[in-house]
Amino acid sequence: MDRETLIKSLTEKWPSDIVPRTKFHEFSGGAFKPGTLANKDSKGVGPKGRMLIGKGVYYPASDAAAWVADQLRPVELPATADFG
Repeated sequence: MDRETLIKSLTEKWPSDIVPRTKFHEFSGGAFKPGTLANKDSKGVGPKGRMLIGKGVYYPASDAAAWVADQLRPVELPATADFG
């Protein structure tokens, strides 16, 4: 899946324009837990647009989706051995 397709898919499936940090695990398909986001935010490398609402941390869904897409890394499979 390409970056733009993933961003569109994540934002269209999410029922709100904002994503609570406590629900980021659900938003990201299980890829990122709230503690991971807290650590990333503390290092300045989390999703853009972070905001506080009461005591909760939230992200705009579009920024959260873009951040998830930016974390994708291709997997290089090892060459298969020919035992034949």
